[in-house]
Amino acid sequence: MKLVNLPDLSGDFQVIPSLAVMGRSAVWVRNDRYDQVRIGGEKKTPSEIVSFLKDRFPVIHYIDIMGIRKGKVEWNTFRSAADLAGEIWADTGITFSDSIIDPLMAGAAFGIISTKMVQSIEEIAAAFELTENVILQIDHDRGIIAKDAVISRMTPGEMIREMGTFGLDTFIIDDIGNERGTPPREILSEMLRALPSKGRLYAGVDRPEDLKLIDEMGLDGGIISISRILRDMG
Repeated sequence: MKLVNLPDLSGDFQVIPSLAVMGRSAVWVRNDRYDQVRIGGEKKTPSEIVSFLKDRFPVIHYIDIMGIRKGKVEWNTFRSAADLAGEIWADTGITFSDSIIDPLMAGAAFGIISTKMVQSIEEIAAAFELTENVILQIDHDRGIIAKDAVISRMTPGEMIREMGTFGLDTFIIDDIGNERGTPPREILSEMLRALPSKGRLYAGVDRPEDLKLIDEMGLDGGIISISRILRDMG
């Protein structure tokens, strides 16, 4: 496996590869469907990919697709990857607060709660009472996507301020519209202004060159699919 060339970035900026897993297979989106990850025609397991990435990237963003779709996380595959990674941030489709413990017990450094999945704003607060190892992902498409109308009526900056009162300090913004890409500059600026004093903000990006943009804006890091940073995927 080989990496594409990434832009020159500031020393503190984190590039975080995002690994999507379905069942026991590493997958990526091709032609609007999930396809198994192959490098040079050879299938690669989640553990093989994490093992390759870990020396260059201390943090791996891990998404369990079936956990998000059906609440069925493949924990053995997750544990194998977590044992190899320096640090894993896990999105396993948490809807209720007590589920935050599961990825942490399986080896994740942080569990991700996303606005599109969580049942209510109270569940986010309750999860943080159980553990401080919580990252809030704000899913955005011309507004926050959420089941809870209280959340969907907020701007991303307002959501950060509200969560800051509970003690949360680490946030991801992910633009999940039809034309996925880097969140608009004005939204990122609003979120940066709303961060708590020691808060951290990360953004999902579509292209390696977008990492430079959010680095220059002052974000702490960018999350990018492995399909954008590994050569010869197909």
